[in-house]
Amino acid sequence: MSPPDARAAFDAAEDGAGDWMSAATAFAATPEGHKELLGSLAIAQLLADTSQQDRLHAALLRGELAAAEQARSSAREPRTLAAVSNKDLQAVADDFGVALEQVRRDHAVSHILSALSRSEAAAHFTFYGGTALSRTLLPRLRLSEDIDLIADTDRTTTAQTIEHAIETHLARTHGEVTWEPRLSATRGTESAVLRLRSGVLIKVQMMTAHDVAA
Repeated sequence: MSPPDARAAFDAAEDGAGDWMSAATAFAATPEGHKELLGSLAIAQLLADTSQQDRLHAALLRGELAAAEQARSSAREPRTLAAVSNKDLQAVADDFGVALEQVRRDHAVSHILSALSRSEAAAHFTFYGGTALSRTLLPRLRLSEDIDLIADTDRTTTAQTIEHAIETHLARTHGEVTWEPRLSATRGTESAVLRLRSGVLIKVQMMTAHDVAA
């Protein structure tokens, strides 16, 4: 969707025409829309409007991931991890001055975030931490190593939905994955560890607002 069309669809959704989340996601994927929704989020936070904060968080997350996917698609045809050559991976590793395994982990994190943005739980958690910062504001500063989330609703149900979304998506791109332990089995600040068939390990932490306050 072009930026003007995204703008028009969002304005219409704000007036009650069409699905708001779909329109807001498309709008958030544009530079203008992302800036505007960030401003709206700041206002919602000042007003302590948690309902508005939740849906703006979800729209921004989905929009950021959609924009990243559009950028990758315009540069090259989508490829699975198996199709990414060691030469390509090594070039990224050399660029960042890190080990090859860290590049593989970052690549897997991209797929996980894509799965999360499309999952039924997308509106029920907040994406934060170092990976959130690097994916939204500082993409050239660091590669992603782990994923930090805050559950906005029932933690167990949200965790189970996230597990299913990640397992289903990565089964197509990376093969079968295992949890050590499962995200739904963790509590407080404990982290789940996702193990890929390649041996790459990714920590996934999901706290509640109570855990953060403590």
